[in-house]
Amino acid sequence: MLKIVVENDNKLVIDGSKRAYLILLRNRRINIEYQILESCNIVFVGQIQDIELYDRGFIKNDLEVNVTYINLERGTYVQESNIDVFKGAKLNVTSKYLTIDEKIINLNYINKDRYSEVNIDNSCVCLDKSVLKLDCTGKIEKGAKVSKNHQSSRCLTIDNPKKAEIKPILLIDENDVEASHSLSSGTIDQDVLFYLYSRGISYHDAMILFIHSYLLPQEEVFDGIDDAEKIISYLNEKVVNIYA
Repeated sequence: MLKIVVENDNKLVIDGSKRAYLILLRNRRINIEYQILESCNIVFVGQIQDIELYDRGFIKNDLEVNVTYINLERGTYVQESNIDVFKGAKLNVTSKYLTIDEKIINLNYINKDRYSEVNIDNSCVCLDKSVLKLDCTGKIEKGAKVSKNHQSSRCLTIDNPKKAEIKPILLIDENDVEASHSLSSGTIDQDVLFYLYSRGISYHDAMILFIHSYLLPQEEVFDGIDDAEKIISYLNEKVVNIYA
């Protein structure tokens, strides 16, 4: 595993020569370029307020790459991601966003060649008076036959956010492909809240449970990451302290 703490340098090249990367974002503006040489797992964790993250690159030659974005921080967060997927390659994207102030996110994942595959899974929670705008585009270009591009997004709104907008977009320029998108958005079921109250669980603790269920990543997200327990503990603490 390679652990990278982005503090001073604002540009970083991920060459894919390691099996797993843990990238801790502690700089205001960060540029990432991918030069993927082998299958790998990449996990981004935001650790300060007011981050701008721009990542771009491509995946080639039958590789499988997992990319996870986790940002539970306050402040403004801007992200623009552009990754091209070439012949036989597979890209799995997982994102976990907690919006307390404002997050503006633009995700673009493109099938460039035959037999390529893209799978995107976005989970968002928007709190009171927050703003979320997430555009997620999957594109299968002409010539990318027998390719797949699937995306799924879900958004939980708590109290009264100013804006919680997710746009799932599919652009298909080829036949003989698989493509889909789904979006679920809503607030907390009052019957569920009533049940939790009846079990002695306060509103505060109920909100923490809901946020955990949406945003805490599955163990496989941290495959190959030696510091997984520390990161999970850090994320748990972030959620617990939201209403502190």
